[in-house]
Amino acid sequence: MASPPPASSDLTVPSTSTTSSGDSTAKTDSHSTTTTNAPSIPYEESVGRHVSRKELPADVQARIERNRLAALERRAKYQKRLDSERSIAQQFGEVLPLPSLASAGGESGAGYLTSAIIEKNAAEIHKAMEEVEPLPKNEWTKFYDYDLSKMKDTRAGFIQVIDDDKKRDAEDENSKKRKWEPTLAQPDPSIFLGADDNYECQDCTSIDVDFQLLRYFHVPVCIGCRDAQPEKYSLLTKTECRADYLLTDPELRDTDLFSFWERPNPKKSTWNNMMLYLRCQVEEFAFKKWGGPEGLDKEFEKREREKEARKEVKFKKELRDLRNKTRTSVWQDKRMQQRPKIHKHNFGTALVDPESGASVQTCVECGIQVECEEF
Repeated sequence: MASPPPASSDLTVPSTSTTSSGDSTAKTDSHSTTTTNAPSIPYEESVGRHVSRKELPADVQARIERNRLAALERRAKYQKRLDSERSIAQQFGEVLPLPSLASAGGESGAGYLTSAIIEKNAAEIHKAMEEVEPLPKNEWTKFYDYDLSKMKDTRAGFIQVIDDDKKRDAEDENSKKRKWEPTLAQPDPSIFLGADDNYECQDCTSIDVDFQLLRYFHVPVCIGCRDAQPEKYSLLTKTECRADYLLTDPELRDTDLFSFWERPNPKKSTWNNMMLYLRCQVEEFAFKKWGGPEGLDKEFEKREREKEARKEVKFKKELRDLRNKTRTSVWQDKRMQQRPKIHKHNFGTALVDPESGASVQTCVECGIQVECEEF
């Protein structure tokens, strides 16, 4: 900031200001002199010589006094800001010397803030400077200052406010798009040297156990037995369980009855996850529910017969509706054919009736007569 000019009690009128504006200024000063009875001198005598303040008009003296007070105020603010910068610089551990500021009323060797200090401690410096010298505000406008960082959106009071912002953002994201997030694969258990510490296959006592079947279905079986017996250890989808073993959706979702392996849908990742079941566990529950394989086959055949019966009933109903529509259309066609044809008159040449003198036309087919006029 440049230092303000020093205040002076005297004024020297320059000799170059001999323009029309100078004449108007002299006239204005002489007019104010006559009204305030202040001492004044002619403009020609004041050009090029030193003029004291007492010889100037009263309004000029008042303007000079206002300018002098404004300059003193600016110099006080400038000195206050220099002192605050020096104290802040001392607070943050760096003071750099400056040349003498005697012309601005400052002390030599004052400190100031460098760009490195400001970038490092921007928030603290801004707060300290606000306490020393608040930011200027427009006096001609009326407004309110709000700290937007501390304001909360209450949604006009009609919607319940969720205090937990993270939970709200997560719910919004899940509602917009359902995205499958893969879970981290769990490492397989280690194989120990001791035979008693390892898992063994329930069919061949091998320690090469399939840990996926063990983790999700709690069935210790080796890879060789799993591949050799697909009718026992293969995986079934929920649709296959409902179609082949006649199980319901609530039964398949009951974790007390079945253990299932939930996997992402191979057709589309945004669809519902695929649920896989172990065939031996599904068969065990289905045989227990329907009374063995024979009971399951009987129930399957019964449902197939009911399905065929429903199809037959539906077909007969559609055939009956089709016949009714056909009969209706045939009946309407016969009725249209049986309706008598509409007669259209065919009038001949108009003849004049000798008794009434009017012109009469006679239909050739039915003999009806109609009076007409000839032009």
